Amino acid sequence: MRSAFASAIDFQDRRSDEPGNFKVPEKDASEPSADSVTSLKAPTFEYGGAFAASSRRAGRINAAGSSEDELRSLLLQRQHLLDKKFEGSMSRKDEIRLEYVRWSLDRIEDARHGEHLDRLESAISRYEDLKMDIQALLEQLNHIRKG
Repeated sequence: MRSAFASAIDFQDRRSDEPGNFKVPEKDASEPSADSVTSLKAPTFEYGGAFAASSRRAGRINAAGSSEDELRSLLLQRQHLLDKKFEGSMSRKDEIRLEYVRWSLDRIEDARHGEHLDRLESAISRYEDLKMDIQALLEQLNHIRKG
């Protein structure tokens, strides 16, 4: 017996056990068996760098909401934990807290300066690409001159 949804779609006659494939009963099968199923390939959505960029942006928006009081509190906590570390009286709990405080401070700094650093990184990447293009052109010109 087929559902209304399944009968409204014309399935392909591919059989496969690949991940991402969905098996559905064939059109006339009353009881689907291992031989009477057709696979439906799930669409793959390739986002490229869009997912990473949107995640980075969301993190920056979230961290940008940090107040100056929160920043000062984190800086004081970090200083207190570092003092404990250099005294030699740091517990495992304090080590974990220090890592968290450092991570929080990094997020706040990234929210404040990250966009500028991303633009700088992009410009550097473009200059490196230009350098490679110029080197390739010089190699071609030298090859032509020698040939």
